[in-house]
Amino acid sequence: MNQPFFELCNHSVTHKRMNQTSDIATPAQSKNRGHGQRGRSGPPGNKNALVHGLHSYRAMLDGDGLDQRTSLFKALREKEQELVIALGGDPSPQERAIISDSVKNMLYIASLDNYLMQLKSLVRKGRPHPVLDIRTKLAAHLRENLKALGLQRRAKRIGVADMLSQEQEADSAG
Repeated sequence: MNQPFFELCNHSVTHKRMNQTSDIATPAQSKNRGHGQRGRSGPPGNKNALVHGLHSYRAMLDGDGLDQRTSLFKALREKEQELVIALGGDPSPQERAIISDSVKNMLYIASLDNYLMQLKSLVRKGRPHPVLDIRTKLAAHLRENLKALGLQRRAKRIGVADMLSQEQEADSAG
């Protein structure tokens, strides 16, 4: 992919919020909806309430909230396939659950990294920013997931039939 992973994460939150529609009962209510209310004022699609996007990512990933055509979905699937291939190509259901959790953690970490990079300072009132603690905990969780999966790349198991077909292809080519 040409775009870094964290840029895809930030783009998805912005794009999701801009495309959200709400059910409005009457046109009279739509005129005054959100104007002049604290925390809700401004034009549709503004970023007044956007902080880091962690909760919106959680909501999207808990169900089938991600549109499969989006670049974020494609980036997540690419990361998932990368881990599956590193495990030899056929993970057990337990490994699939750990892989899924790891991919979600990678998304959260990338989102928080993007948020932290936008801050002027990581120190807040003489203490480290609270998001740093969350990011550190998520990174530790990801590390434990990867340890559970095994850090070494596993060779893909090849059956006898596959080995014979590869030998036949080599003989016919050479």
